[in-house]
Amino acid sequence: MATWTNVSVPRHAYRFPDLCADCLKPHPESSLRLKSDLGYFKRYYALGTVHEHLQVQVPFCKACAARQLRWTRIGQCLLVIGLVASVVLGVELHLPGWLTGSIAMILGVAAFWLMDRPRLGVRVLYYDKNNIIFSFKQPQYGHDFALLSGQVEVVLPDGRVMYGPKKDSQTNEAL
Repeated sequence: MATWTNVSVPRHAYRFPDLCADCLKPHPESSLRLKSDLGYFKRYYALGTVHEHLQVQVPFCKACAARQLRWTRIGQCLLVIGLVASVVLGVELHLPGWLTGSIAMILGVAAFWLMDRPRLGVRVLYYDKNNIIFSFKQPQYGHDFALLSGQVEVVLPDGRVMYGPKKDSQTNEAL
């Protein structure tokens, strides 16, 4: 598994390079709205909760964007087919309700996994009111993103590279 490059940026001061975030093709002609991995609790509703996710517009070439959307459509089709098939099987084969529900749940989880799984080269790992932490599959893209966003490279003691804010001249602190 490849190591991803993490970049911490101020929430309202980030800029993406003029490259596809997945394949690094220059001058991408489209973009996708990606949602953060982490969601914050917003409210309760009848049988569950609502979590709010940060959404960020990220540049991608048409081929990479189409690939992600294709997997989303496959997941949606699987969800509908799975729910209909589990009900039909339950009625036709006189299966107990718990078994029909279990089949529907397994197929539903697989469908949501296909729809929600990030296959692209960018993830939004964390955010709060001040900062966002992005993760990039392509180290070069992460480096370019960090430089455009005014961040500096920090080499951690274990050799990993992280990007964070430039040193503050008054407090002399870094990331």
